[in-house]
Amino acid sequence: MPWKQDYTRPFSQSKNAVAYVKEQQLAEQTVVVDGYIAGPALCVYLEKKVWYLNTGGEGSFLLLEKALFSHTSEDDRRRDGSIVLFAELDKFLLFSNREIDRKGVQEGIGDFRFYPLSSFRDGILPAEDCYIYQAVRKLN
Repeated sequence: MPWKQDYTRPFSQSKNAVAYVKEQQLAEQTVVVDGYIAGPALCVYLEKKVWYLNTGGEGSFLLLEKALFSHTSEDDRRRDGSIVLFAELDKFLLFSNREIDRKGVQEGIGDFRFYPLSSFRDGILPAEDCYIYQAVRKLN
């Protein structure tokens, strides 16, 4: 019965992901969200706004615009409003609803290296799964 899933599996992994980040004393870092849909729940549990890659800006809620739910390439992301944020940061936490591939982890993406911290999967909605990465600026 589908309704039993509400009791046996979490709808969203945001609560578990934020609990992990708080336990590790990382919650004060800038939080960047890839996968738009999890952002509002993350904001609730973090008690602060997050930076959305999909919009290129900070926010705490979800805009239901079809274009914001499409995934763009890493090159496209570097050209959006996020480049301003990333120019100012040496590190940040990335919450994503998808795993960064091995090449992206080993070589980094753009100016940052990504270190997997934890993942929270098997929620009712795959779009609400959460992979957490520590992003650190590459040394020149």
